[in-house]
Formats: sequence, structure tokens, C-alpha cells
Amino acid sequence: MKDIKISAVFLLDQHKSKIKEDGTPLVQLYVSPPSPSLSSSSIQQDSLYSIHMLCDTLEPDQELLRTFYVKSVSMGSQSISVSLSYNVDTPVRDDWDPVNCMCLKEEMLMVETVTPLRVNHKIMNMKFQPTDVVFFDEPFLLQSSIHSLSPWQLLLGDTKYQMNKSVVTLNQDDLPGVKDIILSQQDIASDIRCIKVLQSLNSSLSPTLSPPSDIQLTLGTYSYKWNRKREGERKEEEEGDSIGSIMMTGKNHLPQVNVKYLPYNVTAELPSYAIQHEVLLAAYSINNRSIYVHEFEAHLSVNSDFISSGNKLSRFRVLPLSSYSLSFNLFPLSSGYLQLPKLEVTCISQSKLDEQVLQATTASLPTSIYVKPFSSEGVSPPGSVSSSLRTSVTASV
Repeated sequence: MKDIKISAVFLLDQHKSKIKEDGTPLVQLYVSPPSPSLSSSSIQQDSLYSIHMLCDTLEPDQELLRTFYVKSVSMGSQSISVSLSYNVDTPVRDDWDPVNCMCLKEEMLMVETVTPLRVNHKIMNMKFQPTDVVFFDEPFLLQSSIHSLSPWQLLLGDTKYQMNKSVVTLNQDDLPGVKDIILSQQDIASDIRCIKVLQSLNSSLSPTLSPPSDIQLTLGTYSYKWNRKREGERKEEEEGDSIGSIMMTGKNHLPQVNVKYLPYNVTAELPSYAIQHEVLLAAYSINNRSIYVHEFEAHLSVNSDFISSGNKLSRFRVLPLSSYSLSFNLFPLSSGYLQLPKLEVTCISQSKLDEQVLQATTASLPTSIYVKPFSSEGVSPPGSVSSSLRTSVTASV
């Protein structure tokens, strides 16, 4: 076989009309880098829609292997015609010269272009509930998930957050993120960061003079790297083919959130669990985050699972940028996951708060606690209440 020519051509003319803004076609053909035994002039790229690879001769029982790559950023099926043409000298009679015959072999390739991965971002509160509203100086969660849609395994490289200057990450600057993870089809890799929006950097005036107004803020950008993990990749690297080892880079914008001002909030300090028929101390703190004196009213609701001691209804004032503490003794009557008595805090001087802001003031309060069953070892028997609790209940009544 001589005058061997291998060609690959896109069949549909519609591919030629797909041009990006910079003039680069969306569908492109690339040949593999020349091997050391093949001169660079023997492989030529005629256009972005067809390639032609030439070879002089092929002896009997020899094999010829040529590789080319297809790059496409348009979705759907791509039709490629791959053809092989060559000449063969065929003898007819001994006294005749050989007849030169031209031979042609053609095959059709259908290449399906799919999206390799999809990146989603989700904003959640500290209870992992989706939300679209956050508050100044209040922590919230940002979850970034990478979904693999590729039939081949994907190797994730480094991922990086580029946050807005007014957004800070809480105690997680050294976290590597999603890195060196292999994803199969339908696998998901997630990265969760705890962040908050600083109030001082978003106020046109000093935060001690005027509260900031509600804003819409883009959190920043998220960049990631990935590569297609293929069988035989190490062999290709040994042969000098470095195309398969190139890391692809992607970047997308983080969600835009509505940031509101929170004039006050209520926090609580509780142990991780309680014990049946033992006193549980619940400490609440009302934090005035404004520059004005606010008057509050706090009410602890009645709960059949707990006996509580302390002032059930309190009215007090909190100085600017200060806190006020409330403590209650709770006596659990049963075991299991129990609903805590609800603390209702009303700001009398701020009676016309938005419903979202009003709910956010107590959003971080725990609603339930696990109570361990009563044990007779080292614990007072049921029915006998400790003297300190009996004194507290009597004083409260």
C-alpha cells in the first residue's frame, strides 16, 4: 500500500456556522502530536473541520495507527466521516505492467457531546435550611456541589473561593476544599463553608452612627479544575501524549443574596443533653446590636414536659451594643427528644419589624433537647425533688 491518506471530515455544514464571539469555531478537530518516528511535515491540519494525515507506504503485515482529537463545546451529536484512501499495484499478466488501483474505505462516527459536570450553589442558615435572605454579621452556610455527568471518571483538581471583600470565612481559611477526588457518573462532591457579611464594610456611614440599609450582594466567584480520568492514561504519558493530562478550568459566580440589618438577636447556652429528674440550667442572652436603647419583654411558655423556675414574664431595657441575660431552671419530667419551653422575646420599642427579621432574631435558639432516662445509680429516686429545685419553685410561686 502506498500514497496512504487518512481523512476526518465533519459532514454537517451547520457546524461551520457555529462561531464564538472571538471568531473561534465551536467545533474543532485536532490531530495528535507527531511521534518521534514521523516528521512534522507528514501531518498537516487543513482546517478546523477536516484533517488529513499522510503516510508513504505500508508493507505487508504492517499496521498503521493515527490518532486525532475532537473538541466541541456545542451540545448534541457530531457526525464525522473517517476515510482511508491508498494505491495498490496489482499484477495482471507476467508480460504486463502492474495495474495501479486506487482503493477507498469509509466509516461513519457519531460523537455525542455531553456536559461533563454541573456546579450548584446553595445558601443555608445554621440549621441547614435553604434561605435567600441573610443578615449582617450573622453566620450562614454556603454549599457548593459538583455533579459528575460524564460516563468517564473525572479527577477534580483544586477548587477556590474568591469572596467579595465584605464577605469573610469563619475559621476555615486553611481548608483545602474539594481536591484530588475521583468522581464517577452521578457522583457528587460538596464543599461547605461558614461565612458572614460584615456590617462595617457595607455601611456608607460608620456603623456606630447609622445602621446599614438592606442590600443585594454577590458573594464572589468559585473556580475549579478537572480532568477526564481515562484507562491507559499512564501509557499515553509515556508515549509523549500530554493532551489527556491537561487540567480544564471553570469558573462561575456565587449566588446573589439579600442582606438585611438585624437590630437585636437572642442566643442560648444549653448543655448537649439533659437527665430526667435533674435540674437543667438554660441561659439566654438578648443582644442589642443597635445604637439605641431598646425595651424588651420576655415570656417563657408553659410546657408539660418541663417544670420551670424563674421569672416567667420579664420586662427590661438593654443599652446600645450591650447584652442582657436571663436564666431559667428546667426540670425534665420524661425522657427522649423533648420540646423546650419557648422563649418569646418582644422588642417594645421596635414593634414594626419585618416578619423575616422578627423570625431571624430567635432563629438560632434550640427548639428541643435529648433527655436521658432516669437511672437509680447515683441519682435521687423519682418523686424526690432536690432541695435547690424545691427552693427555686417555692420562691417563684
